[in-house]
Amino acid sequence: MLAAFLAVFAVAAAVALHRAYRSYSTSPTVAAPQDLTRFLTMGALRDRRRRALALAFHAAVATSLGGHLFLLVEEVPPLLPRVGTAVGLAALALLAVLAAARGVRRAPVFASALATVATGVAMGLAAPREELVKLAWSWPASPSAAGLLLAVHVASASALALSLAYTCHISAPAVYLAARLVKKPKFKFINM
Repeated sequence: MLAAFLAVFAVAAAVALHRAYRSYSTSPTVAAPQDLTRFLTMGALRDRRRRALALAFHAAVATSLGGHLFLLVEEVPPLLPRVGTAVGLAALALLAVLAAARGVRRAPVFASALATVATGVAMGLAAPREELVKLAWSWPASPSAAGLLLAVHVASASALALSLAYTCHISAPAVYLAARLVKKPKFKFINM
């Protein structure tokens, strides 16, 4: 299952890089410091409470993604899976509050993020870690609730990776940073 997700993630990264390169090579004003600032400060959200919620949600997601590296560790402290489930519950609650406060503008991103977080939390609550790690490194041999949850989790995470490749809040900061690293003279940077 992990190999299937990594293949989709590689395709999504290639699509995001292609879109960034295409916009970088066709527009002289595509790279603006505002894009990076907006990305880092959740600047599309004007309300400070919603901005704090969005920042907390993204921090929970980043923590959860870092926790997935423990798939490489055979034995972990027994408290760690519970902490991961608690972080997932926090991300799920924050996502629900953000959706209620803001409205759903990007339906594919929201639906796939919600399904990914919900199935991750359900796996943390319903299945032991050892079984999930075995299933993640292979394909389920027989149908089980943990296998079904993991399959839905991988499918929704794959859909999320593909849908994020088409959103500007990922590609615009990448284009800006690439333009700053390359420093081509033909590009004019818009200063804040």
